[in-house]
Amino acid sequence: MHFEVSGVKGKAITMIGIAAVFGAASIFAADLWIKSEANARAGGISLAVPTPAPPAMQFQTIVVAKAPLRFGMALERTQLAEIPWPQDSLPQGAFTTINEALAEGSRVVLSPLEINEPLLLAKLSGPNGRATLSNLLSPGMRAVTIRTDEIAGVGGFVMPGDHVDVVLTRDAGAITEVAKNAEGAAGSTLTSEIVVESAKVLT
Repeated sequence: MHFEVSGVKGKAITMIGIAAVFGAASIFAADLWIKSEANARAGGISLAVPTPAPPAMQFQTIVVAKAPLRFGMALERTQLAEIPWPQDSLPQGAFTTINEALAEGSRVVLSPLEINEPLLLAKLSGPNGRATLSNLLSPGMRAVTIRTDEIAGVGGFVMPGDHVDVVLTRDAGAITEVAKNAEGAAGSTLTSEIVVESAKVLT
């Protein structure tokens, strides 16, 4: 009787073990099938994201200085060049061809131009014009001549188109009204004051 009970228990343990093995195998197979189906579906679905086309930039030629141009120089064809320029950002008063810039007659440079700087109407005289001071003055402005030397002119470093301050230096000790208060800590009576600020140099 003892041996029969042990045999039943052994069979039950064996069946449980077999069932566990088959259950694990079924779970593993089901997991593989689910993953393969998911991969198949993912491979069959194409996510096409539309890529916006870059805007087509259109270019047009513009006339630039081929060499440095200074005040008073007459424009010549050899000093100019045509280069491509975005059409949407053309500067106001620019020329698109050299023939256009020289078509109505020779022009004179009124403001300095550097290499590859666009040629603009605002920096040139009219056709067959001259480099006169009246062409350089803005509306409501006037020109005043000031005598300078190499020292006052900063050794030639101040050029037409620059902006400078005009400084007046005088001997305040010679003025009767302020003679008593003019002497400074160093004993000098020379004083300087700014008369005009940011004056544009014309010539």
